[in-house]
Amino acid sequence: MWSWDGFDYTARIEAKEISQGVKANSTQVREHLPVVRIAPLATETTKATVSAQIGGIPSLVTSDAHSGLKAALKAALNGTPWQRCQFHLQQNAQEYVTKQHLKGKVAADIRVIFNADDRAHAEERLKDFVKIYADSQPKLAAYAEENLSEGFTVFAFPEAHRKRLRTSSACENINNQIKKRTRVVGLFPGEESLLRLVTGVLIEISETWETGK
Repeated sequence: MWSWDGFDYTARIEAKEISQGVKANSTQVREHLPVVRIAPLATETTKATVSAQIGGIPSLVTSDAHSGLKAALKAALNGTPWQRCQFHLQQNAQEYVTKQHLKGKVAADIRVIFNADDRAHAEERLKDFVKIYADSQPKLAAYAEENLSEGFTVFAFPEAHRKRLRTSSACENINNQIKKRTRVVGLFPGEESLLRLVTGVLIEISETWETGK
């Protein structure tokens, strides 16, 4: 199973995209995907990055709903089930809540949906959610009906595996660590120096995961 994410790093040379992924094996030991590529920002190069890095067909891909990333995943991994990050679904829902005092309740109600025992229960809870907010928060109800089920793919996997598959948080945490290290340097003379630093950071993270230290 893979979680996928990327971020833009702007150096004086030009804008670059660093794409990285995380996989979890059957025992839920996380490993970082072994290859990191840096390419000019474009959907086609993102697609090539996905194909080059994975080296196999994953059982599931988890990401946010960024249009360019979705298009690349569809082109490179069209037969792989897609799980939309539940955290981003939760965040996006808040944009449709028009009353401040309802934001906490809406967040809690969505968590109840995602924490269902199985997909059937999640779908029942989603229907109830839509009915509850249809009159008072129609845009929220419409958003939920159209989008929240994209976060249900993970229910096809064992419950013990879902925690690490339901969001793209692992990749985003890695991105934050990479950004922190690259900002210290600030200016890189070229792609190779940036790639060496990023690769070193990823090796450190991967070894920590694999050894549990």
